Amino acid sequence: MEIKNQKFLFFLQFVLFLCLCFGANTIATNETLSPGDTLDADKTITMSVTRVSSGGKFEMGFFKPVVSRFIIDVTGELKQLMWLNSTKQWNSFFVQPTQSCDVYGYCGAYGVCSKISTTPLCDCLPGFTPRSNKDWDLNSFSSCCGRKISLNCGNEDKFQIHSHMKLSVDNHIRTIASAAECESTCLNNCSCTAYAFDSNKCLTWDGDLFNLQQLSENDTSRMTIYVTLAAS
Repeated sequence: MEIKNQKFLFFLQFVLFLCLCFGANTIATNETLSPGDTLDADKTITMSVTRVSSGGKFEMGFFKPVVSRFIIDVTGELKQLMWLNSTKQWNSFFVQPTQSCDVYGYCGAYGVCSKISTTPLCDCLPGFTPRSNKDWDLNSFSSCCGRKISLNCGNEDKFQIHSHMKLSVDNHIRTIASAAECESTCLNNCSCTAYAFDSNKCLTWDGDLFNLQQLSENDTSRMTIYVTLAAS
């Protein structure tokens, strides 16, 4: 539902942008209207300031030219920027997602994005460390987190529990009767890096783990995930 709402909001913003740039059914530049005159269907908008009447002229400012552009910046956010002549700068008019934690892979592999604290916004899971401390000091987290100790694959590995989390959706779902069986399923698969168990559903992740979010204790969407670590 959240994704659909974001798409609908984006659609409304885009329609507004088109209306600003390609409107219709108004007067042409410098055309004079007398009191009581109406606009005919064949009158169209021009992309310049419209002045009405010589006696008490005014400008329909929202029909002024609009310079706008869409970009995806280095954070992965989609932005619409509008140029302001008054400041000679680009002004951010529209941003999606609105929260950095909702940008795909914002904190990189094995990074956790906190929705309860902004200092720091991203952190590595226990047992992992930033691959580039320099990048992380600059708040650039795409270099990801790496394991401090490589996995051994098998019974020598263990799981670290993480509570109150929002989990990545790129998982495999199996119907399994117990949490112990779910744990065994992941432990016996050398490509499995994490698992979660909820209502007889076993969720497992293969490869690098992205898009983990730390939620508050009161968030009803929170889940618990078990991340594979090498036994120390």
